[in-house]
Amino acid sequence: MTFLVLRLEHAAAVASMGATAFIVFIMPESLTARPKNVVGGHLIGLAAGSLCSLLPVPSALHVMLACSLAVGLSLLLMVVTGTQHPPAAGTALAVALAGASTGILVGVLVSAIVLASFHAVLKKRLVNLSGSIKI
Repeated sequence: MTFLVLRLEHAAAVASMGATAFIVFIMPESLTARPKNVVGGHLIGLAAGSLCSLLPVPSALHVMLACSLAVGLSLLLMVVTGTQHPPAAGTALAVALAGASTGILVGVLVSAIVLASFHAVLKKRLVNLSGSIKI
């Protein structure tokens, strides 16, 4: 479903959802894997990115500043609201870069809700694999 509404210009949002899937299925006991954090974090990322995409960006420096502000604002708001989910900062970046659109909003929200739902339904069966990964 995600790939039906997210396009190539939304590659950062797709990568962000990949990181969310990793956390939900590899580290299901993590605070950041909780459904509240997954959905709430991405909602905040969407809001921060949308807000920063409205800023005028006449130069590359302004684009970098708007993107930095989007990421920083999303991190601050996630901490303040108790919905820390690091991949959602990637969502803020993606929206700040590509601009808010129905496609990116629907794609991210549907993906976050689906992943959070799988986590909630399968929580007792999911195994924390992060401790068994050796590099």
